[in-house]
Amino acid sequence: MYLTREEEKILDGEYGYGYKKAMEILVAIGKIYEADRLIDISSAHISGVSYKNIGDEGVEFLKEMAKNSRVRVPTTINPGGFDLNNWKRMNIDRRFIEKQMDVINTFQAMGIKPSLSCTPYYNDNLPNRGEHVAWAESSAVTLVNSLIGAYTNRESGISALAAALLGKTPRYGLHTYEGRMPKYTIKLKTRLNKMSEYGVLGYLISDIIGNNIPYIKGIKNSDIDKMKYLAASLATYAGTPMFHIEGLTPEYMEYEPPKEKISIDEEDISKGFKRLRDVVNSVDMVWIGCPHASISEIKTISNLVKGKSLKKKLVVTTARSTYKLAVQQGFIDEIENAGGEVYADTCIIVSPIGEKIRSIMTNSAKAFYYLRGVNNIPVYVADLEECIETALTGE
Repeated sequence: MYLTREEEKILDGEYGYGYKKAMEILVAIGKIYEADRLIDISSAHISGVSYKNIGDEGVEFLKEMAKNSRVRVPTTINPGGFDLNNWKRMNIDRRFIEKQMDVINTFQAMGIKPSLSCTPYYNDNLPNRGEHVAWAESSAVTLVNSLIGAYTNRESGISALAAALLGKTPRYGLHTYEGRMPKYTIKLKTRLNKMSEYGVLGYLISDIIGNNIPYIKGIKNSDIDKMKYLAASLATYAGTPMFHIEGLTPEYMEYEPPKEKISIDEEDISKGFKRLRDVVNSVDMVWIGCPHASISEIKTISNLVKGKSLKKKLVVTTARSTYKLAVQQGFIDEIENAGGEVYADTCIIVSPIGEKIRSIMTNSAKAFYYLRGVNNIPVYVADLEECIETALTGE
């Protein structure tokens, strides 16, 4: 892989340990994937932020990287283990809080914005079409590649940090025209209306084509919230880094629909829901916010619970920037007056509170995957409205 003279100096350690280590990481990745050179990026987003996930070894690695090092592009980070302003209500262990704050403070010392969200594209970090970025949150990678038309490979938390420190990333994969080419045509023969249905669609596509890029026909109208659930499922169940939708995504006209075609109809969607529904006798918690809830979703929840009283525990997780907007519009008060809990900066999967739950109802196919895999608890996936109805009635 070709390196400029300055890049060679960084690799030789002339700019300090953190930058040298970052360059070693990018050069190693570039060699593995036969990248021809490094290219400039406009932003980065880093995963692996919760102390629950990275532990003491991860904290020490971050501190070593942070020595006299600062990021060269705007950079945001994934959720941590608790709400920074409302941790007492979450009943988080003091030692965990100290360790988690150590992680966040280390990121901040490198000039990284503590967005603590898996949906940075809503408010904190929205790239433009055609920009090269280095993002690590899998669902966000798939969404910005597909719906925004930015260019990013599916980075690890470590490689995204290295790219952020250098403002560069190896040119291969999704940074090239060939790497974004679809392999299968998916013909959707039913109309999707609910966000959860888009999650099921992503689950079904992943089961059929693996991590190959799909070219989807049949989605006529949609929005970023629905695309979020499609992206999250594709990224979770198969590691699919992007999708094209005829008439909707910005690059669909640049590629011919692949000859190999697969159809998905209403019966398939129904079967998909059944596969994402464990036998649950009693729901312990209703959780909305995987990926983080948008202001539109929080508004819907607020309207559904306004003036009512919840019978089951309802938890909503979102980004801090979205939370502030929801406070201004009165949505948080309405949810909390009904007995619900809204947290920023975190999610159930990366928080210790997830370890105490016995069963969950959610509208997220991604949450189904991680809650069963990480916490080994039964999960039931349904529409947002059905989830809130269960929280209200207890049934």
